[in-house]
Amino acid sequence: MSENTTRIEDVPQSKLDDILRKVQGLLSKAEHANTGEAEADAFRGKAEELMQRYRIEESMLINSGTGNAVPVLKTWGVCASDSPFVNTLYALMYYVCEHSGVRMTYTWGPDPDNDGKRSLLAKMVGYESDLRYAIMLYVTIHMTFSGKMEPKFDAALSDEDNVYALRNSGVSRARIAVIMGWGDMHDGPSHAKVTKVYKKACERRGEDPLLVGRGNSLTLFRESYAQAFTAEINRRLKAMRTQAGVNNAGELVLANRKENVAEAFYNEFPELRPKPYKEPTAAERAAAERRYQRALRRKYTEPKYSEIGLKAGTKAAQDADLTGRSGATTARKLD
Repeated sequence: MSENTTRIEDVPQSKLDDILRKVQGLLSKAEHANTGEAEADAFRGKAEELMQRYRIEESMLINSGTGNAVPVLKTWGVCASDSPFVNTLYALMYYVCEHSGVRMTYTWGPDPDNDGKRSLLAKMVGYESDLRYAIMLYVTIHMTFSGKMEPKFDAALSDEDNVYALRNSGVSRARIAVIMGWGDMHDGPSHAKVTKVYKKACERRGEDPLLVGRGNSLTLFRESYAQAFTAEINRRLKAMRTQAGVNNAGELVLANRKENVAEAFYNEFPELRPKPYKEPTAAERAAAERRYQRALRRKYTEPKYSEIGLKAGTKAAQDADLTGRSGATTARKLD
């Protein structure tokens, strides 16, 4: 779902399409299994450089009065409101928008692309080129995350591959046994079979099995997995921006573009415009001090996390395809 609410007259659409194809091609090379890390970084940097050059050129045309592209509002369904990973997917959309020069907020409502189901909807403001790039990236990352965290049984895969995918996503041995048709939720031998097959799958891949034996909280594993996945995607996106770099003149042009997007965003959502600083009263300062002192007196509890979940989530994000290929071919329309 993607809905224009403002008419846009941009630089030729064919040029934007051509740039996005080149960007996608470079990122595809970067993500290829046979590409070395140094070479991959170079490809990602070149892809980001192309996008930056396009943004600068478009912005210079606008500033000179020969181009009249304007920021537009688009709505995109992030995920169903009952998704267990709604916070993670919101964070991924936020990071992708930040990466692409897009401002966003959110609302809840029916998503026409998801059978009208109540969903988390991203309200995105930005230039057409940046919006398309952001959506392309988000759809690909979302598909990668969903495939890892909520894999489905695939009859085309071996039992070993299916068990490996299901177990590494935090699915319990009992559920896997039922999915594989080996036994029911209370059939101990079938649960043991899941462990045996899972260990064999890891051995063939040269990996240490993550979820074996007792003492592993699957809920904590999945939460830690999601947190690590999100953090690693954000790190990779920042690395792409750093690799590209922009000269001083380009930074000035893009700063103006950023201001235009911000102004359009606040015009669309005036309640989110930052309010002028107001010196707090003595009563407000005293109340803030009391809250601070209460916070100090609370007993600190070390946050719980799953180390293996963090490792698995980080690895999944490192392997995630940031080419936008999946996002470009998905049934969800980009325009």
